[in-house]
Amino acid sequence: MTATPEADGESGASGDNDDSGGESDPDDTEPNPCKLSLPDDPLPITIEGSWLAECVYPYELDDVRDGDRYYRYVEFETLSSDSWVATLESSEDTVLVLFEWDAASESWVLVEMNDDVQPGNTNSRIEWTSVAGQSYLLDVTTYEATTLGDFTLTLNAAAGSAQNSMIQPNTQSTEPVERRK
Repeated sequence: MTATPEADGESGASGDNDDSGGESDPDDTEPNPCKLSLPDDPLPITIEGSWLAECVYPYELDDVRDGDRYYRYVEFETLSSDSWVATLESSEDTVLVLFEWDAASESWVLVEMNDDVQPGNTNSRIEWTSVAGQSYLLDVTTYEATTLGDFTLTLNAAAGSAQNSMIQPNTQSTEPVERRK
């Protein structure tokens, strides 16, 4: 899959799409309603959100129903090399997609995708080992097309990882960007 996501405008209500620290930049474009902000909380980090009809996923995913689907995303940087878990819960059938930034190709590279935690459980979960200083992007979407609803995204250090594992909002400029397999 390859696509160029929209530009990241950075302002808005806390918890939904603002990681600008409350500062406004006159050169910023409209806020990107698809971007979720990363709260400045200790682990586990929980982000409550909703899929919005204005946030149409820019490309097709393998093994999901055809059609336009809505999505939200969060960018972050890991400050330590640790094992991580991202969990997406909703009453809808969820899909979670993890990318990492590849500076050489200046693009987001697919790390992993998960549709169902296990048969009968339509929530999503991804476990991975981070590299300190690496930028990551999590796309939060649904299996069914044109599905609206609420979700909870949780980021945490995996069991057995250091309790001082840390992440922060991605501060690097990653535009123009492409996401690819």
